[in-house]
Amino acid sequence: MMKTALAVSGLLFALVCCSGKPQPVFAKNQSDEVARKYPESRYIVRSGSGETPDGAAEAARFEIAKFFESKISGESIVREWARSATNRGKTAESKMTDISNTIIVGASRDIPGIEIVATEENKDAKRFEAWAAVDREKLAGVLAERIARLDAEVDRRLAEPWQGDLKRVAAFARSIQDLVSREQARQDLTLLGRKAEPRSSTLNAVMTSLDSLITGAFDVGLVFEGNADETIRSVLLKGIVDAGIRVKDYPDAAASAGAGSDLTVAVSHQTSRRKTSQNIAGKEYIFHWSDWVLSVKAVDPATGEVIGTTILNDKVNGGTEEQAYERMVSRILQTQVPKVTLWVYGTVFNPGKQK
Repeated sequence: MMKTALAVSGLLFALVCCSGKPQPVFAKNQSDEVARKYPESRYIVRSGSGETPDGAAEAARFEIAKFFESKISGESIVREWARSATNRGKTAESKMTDISNTIIVGASRDIPGIEIVATEENKDAKRFEAWAAVDREKLAGVLAERIARLDAEVDRRLAEPWQGDLKRVAAFARSIQDLVSREQARQDLTLLGRKAEPRSSTLNAVMTSLDSLITGAFDVGLVFEGNADETIRSVLLKGIVDAGIRVKDYPDAAASAGAGSDLTVAVSHQTSRRKTSQNIAGKEYIFHWSDWVLSVKAVDPATGEVIGTTILNDKVNGGTEEQAYERMVSRILQTQVPKVTLWVYGTVFNPGKQK
């Protein structure tokens, strides 16, 4: 549900950005005139209302977006494959769904060519109604071009002899994103009365390849720089493993690269301690603080290139120095370790690393 909401929000944002210049407010009773000028045989026409002309226009565009969005689900495409993969003893369905969310959530859909063709003011109700229209043939042409472009990109990417599993993962992830976008465009094209051949077999093959690569070959080397608490080390290691990624702890980046890791994740945990005092009701109280910075960077072992970084910091206090330190460890385990594992997960499957 979260991914669907994000997809609709991204779609609405794209539509609003394409709104063009404001349209004039016409006289009342525009519905018949709109139907005459923009017949359903050639146009998709929808209306929306709002307190302002812009609000009504936005609602009308969204109604056209819903015409397509309600009939397409990229999530269902991946979920169907994930269930079949689970039946074959491969990645659990929930894991592949997480992978698909990471890959697909950034794929925005837009309906190009939407125009606001009329706006009507209802002074009694203090509201406006707007009509949006999109030319079916022009939209079909744009969608056909989009499908052809995505086909060319996917075929080029899959034909490349990528060196190293890190680049192969990125190529597979980006191809899945493109193939899902292609399927969305194909289904939109079908709604307009045009046909394009599906590429379900290619999508299934790529998802199977990514599944096999991650579960059977892709290795992450985890390196702790400095003195990290042993509890933090072990739970962070377990969190990444639980995310479905093969990971092993190494003493340094050189050892990770020498062991053939596909990705090195270096973690630095820097802690400082301090005391403060506060007068409460005439009594002086001493507070012991633990301040820390947890920084993580992902490195390509083959080149030493830093692929991404994330920095988390926080502070806690306690009645004693030991209590403050224990609370720091608890806070890191509860709130920051999950963020780090999600960040590693997103870095591994980031489709933007390989165009």
